[in-house]
Amino acid sequence: MKKFFYLAYISIKNYTFYLKDFLITRIFLVIVIIIFSFIYKTLLGSNQSYASFTLPMLLYYLAITESIEMSKTLIHNTISDEIKSGTVAYILLRPISYISFHVSSAIGEITIKQLVTMIIGFICAFFVSGFKIINFWMVIASLPVIYGAVLLNLFFMILIGMFAFYIEEVRPIYWIYQKFIFIVGGLFVPLEFFPPTVLKIFKFFPFTYMNYFAAKMSVKFDLHEYIIGFSIQLLYIFIVYFLSILIYSKGIKRVSIQGG
Repeated sequence: MKKFFYLAYISIKNYTFYLKDFLITRIFLVIVIIIFSFIYKTLLGSNQSYASFTLPMLLYYLAITESIEMSKTLIHNTISDEIKSGTVAYILLRPISYISFHVSSAIGEITIKQLVTMIIGFICAFFVSGFKIINFWMVIASLPVIYGAVLLNLFFMILIGMFAFYIEEVRPIYWIYQKFIFIVGGLFVPLEFFPPTVLKIFKFFPFTYMNYFAAKMSVKFDLHEYIIGFSIQLLYIFIVYFLSILIYSKGIKRVSIQGG
């Protein structure tokens, strides 16, 4: 267990060294929130809310979804490069499993990025919304599902990288995955903005329990929905993690049989 925490600590330490550069890049988030404030105002029109979402709720919702999206690392590219170059063989010599190594190495950086980005997003949403705030305790209660979304996203990225054992280029898979996040994941608007039939279909997708679910619980908390959604989120985390292990174990055997 110490190995995992040490790798996470090293990841945080390395990342905070470039924290100033990171903060500068968060200017993009401020621009996104300002632009979408006008879009949300147009969507709401003369109404104070739509599907029970007010303008301030939508802005804080966007701050959370963007913090999850902008915190991810492109670890699928790293894994793909290691598999194609044969570097994976050297990592196997370390006293930690390949997947655990990448999870531990990435989780520290992702956690810091998400937290800092969310705080910046909240500050921006506070000013753009006209100094409106949301219930602080709802955000605290939603932290497990927020970081559950971060972890599920990370495992999906690892799963995508594992396909490098079988195909030459994994980036097209990532592009498709990203589009699902944009739409089914409710990156820009809550899924309640879609027709009810579409919402019912989307609830079967794992992407729904990432950005959308975490952000919705933070601005519109419901205990019953929280328990059910969090349980489904944990189930999908286990499934994607298991698939990553399965594809990796079969892929590494192919590498060994073919002589590395």
